[in-house]
Amino acid sequence: MTFFRSFNPVWNFRDLTGLPLDDTYWAFFLENTVPYVPQAIYATPSGTPLANPLQLTAAGTLPIDVYFDPAKTYRIAIRQGQNESDPLIWLAENYTPAGVGGGSTSASLSSDNQMTNPQFSLVSFDEEGSMSITSSGTYQVAPGWELVLAGTGTATITREALTSAEPNPTNAPYALRLNLV
Repeated sequence: MTFFRSFNPVWNFRDLTGLPLDDTYWAFFLENTVPYVPQAIYATPSGTPLANPLQLTAAGTLPIDVYFDPAKTYRIAIRQGQNESDPLIWLAENYTPAGVGGGSTSASLSSDNQMTNPQFSLVSFDEEGSMSITSSGTYQVAPGWELVLAGTGTATITREALTSAEPNPTNAPYALRLNLV
């Protein structure tokens, strides 16, 4: 079997404060179904196995070329540390490498639950405060996230850091609290 080097889904990712990733972060390559067990990745097209997870370089990139099984779909989790209990920074679900054996090049950096969207580390308002809106319109609250409001009242949007002490089944770093009155 020939393994395929697909595009790198971790270029230019940012940490929870908006800074580029470095060598304190690790990439976990998992099966895309529960219970998300590690899935093999390779150092060569002929199938030389790699350690999983992989520590990122000081520049925040993968340390070597990674080859994937083109017949499989991966879940790639970037964590701040080498344990699955460490904070989740980025999540690429349904990552299907393109190449021999079919497949398409795609990676989803969001999921059905907006709390898992890591873009909330970057918001379009003062990160220490909140954003209050009193008129109808479309407002950008985070990169790629718009809030469309109609009617009267006040909408207050606050970015909240989630801690391990709070119930947080997604391990998301931040959430947006919407208060509509």
